[in-house]
Amino acid sequence: MTQKDFNPTLHITLSDMHTEQGPRGENVTVFHIPCTKTSPTGQDIYWATQADPSDPHWAWINHLHINEPPTDIHAFSTKKQ
Repeated sequence: MTQKDFNPTLHITLSDMHTEQGPRGENVTVFHIPCTKTSPTGQDIYWATQADPSDPHWAWINHLHINEPPTDIHAFSTKKQ
């Protein structure tokens, strides 16, 4: 997808992300995906930090550090080399 194809009503941005507290007090990251094939009104996706190499929180923080996506484009965009 190119930046000109980006549509914030269809694609996730950083403003679609927030943190909640889980039932045991842990931080849970929530992404609201504005539109999916099975849910045209969107769906929330949740994750919590994991104590192993598959930790999605570490992967997300690493993505932000490397790519520095602006708040008004696709949250998973990458820097041009």
